[in-house]
Amino acid sequence: MTNYKMKRFIFLTLMMAATLTACGTKEKMESVMNKFEFTGAWNLPVVDETGKYLGFVSKSSIIFISECRL
Repeated sequence: MTNYKMKRFIFLTLMMAATLTACGTKEKMESVMNKFEFTGAWNLPVVDETGKYLGFVSKSSIIFISECRL
């Protein structure tokens, strides 16, 4: 396996593992933060009730907004 193929395989494997956890549009922030802690991810996909991808939520954005409100 070439170096490029190995890097691509590792990247895709990590991406698939990270996307097993998603956030819902009506999910409480405490639950979202628990998912960040559990997965170790910095970005999580957001899906609607049917599982359709809507976008992502970033842990760093949440932390930044929280600190700005203090």
